[in-house]
Amino acid sequence: MQNDFFVVEIGSFNQYKYAWFETTDSANYSNEAPQCPTCSRYIGPLEWLPPYDVVIKQPRTVGDFVSGVGGCDFLASSKLLSAIEESRLSGIAYKYPITVRKMGTTKTSIQRIPPTLTGIKFVRSKTRVNFDKMGVVWSKVPSDDSCKLCGPNGTLKFWTSVAIDQKTWSGDDFFHAINFPGALFASARAAAMIVSGEFSNVRIVPCEQSSYSFSA
Repeated sequence: MQNDFFVVEIGSFNQYKYAWFETTDSANYSNEAPQCPTCSRYIGPLEWLPPYDVVIKQPRTVGDFVSGVGGCDFLASSKLLSAIEESRLSGIAYKYPITVRKMGTTKTSIQRIPPTLTGIKFVRSKTRVNFDKMGVVWSKVPSDDSCKLCGPNGTLKFWTSVAIDQKTWSGDDFFHAINFPGALFASARAAAMIVSGEFSNVRIVPCEQSSYSFSA
């Protein structure tokens, strides 16, 4: 059976409607990061260690999805986290208990009451994308000896769609693909939950409609 997949696009710091976050100067990271089990290439960021403190930027409107710099995949509102748990959606690797240390920088914003937020880290699975079906152009062509699991290890210039290799899907509702680690993917179940819940600061894009081009 063909499964449908979606790209989860969260509004970041280059939009001006919803808040985003930064970790504080006291942020600690381990020396360990996820690695490909085949070639040991790094496929994700260093592990975030306590304290899980953040600063909320442009905090007038804090969405259900809060993107940020460092730490975790995103911060989730209580409403969003409850919906994920009640729907029994899989793929959460870790939930970080977040402390909001500061709300913005202006006199008005710092007086705002911080919302309850939870940091979310999703699994980095062995699910792969199929670049042959994505209309990709490489700015650096992959080498012939690229890893068969986390490769091809070239540098992308653009792609016209995203294609999950169905036979490699881990079964998780939320996941990062091992050879396309920058994107967050959702199963049809997870996408339906987000759409029906009308959560803010997020777009759910069918993989076949997801394209991107890096600036020259």
